[in-house]
Amino acid sequence: MKFTPRLRSIGVGLAAVTALGAGCTAAPNAIVKTDNYANQFDRFPVVGSVSYQNDYGASRGGGTRSHAGVDLMAKRGQKVVSVESGTITSKKYSSSCGYSLGISGDDGNYYLYCHLNGYASGIANGTRVWAGRQVGTVGSTGNASYAYPHLHLEMHRNGSYGSAMNPYYRLRNAEGRTGVLTSPPKGWR
Repeated sequence: MKFTPRLRSIGVGLAAVTALGAGCTAAPNAIVKTDNYANQFDRFPVVGSVSYQNDYGASRGGGTRSHAGVDLMAKRGQKVVSVESGTITSKKYSSSCGYSLGISGDDGNYYLYCHLNGYASGIANGTRVWAGRQVGTVGSTGNASYAYPHLHLEMHRNGSYGSAMNPYYRLRNAEGRTGVLTSPPKGWR
């Protein structure tokens, strides 16, 4: 076969792409950080055994809406803690979210915890919470009443509800930072 300039260019291009791509494969189970907020929460939100996947953006309601958070499947009654320090700005029951909490984080983001079975003692609107403080327990309330118990966790940019961000990578990076902190860390305000 005669190599024309066009075929030679294609061959050189393919060789370059192959060489560049050779070192670009991700290790199995590696967390690929595809966003600019992929650090970690101060605490993982569910204490004990949990399973979850990156279901952010998945179709819900027969395709009428997108999933704005990540579902963490756990046993009913498992402890739920605040992922960041902040102030509880919403404690309510709704038909969709069930028993829920909204926390305005000191990091500037807003966190929504849905389908809780109940609230921890002392939790009310205006309550200051530290990362790791128990805020509730896993449940299946609201539109999850026929689903397995889980915590639906949403994260919204700059404290603004409606600007949802995918919390999955922060969750993955916070694995191992579990447990309830019964008193605030030194220097907490």
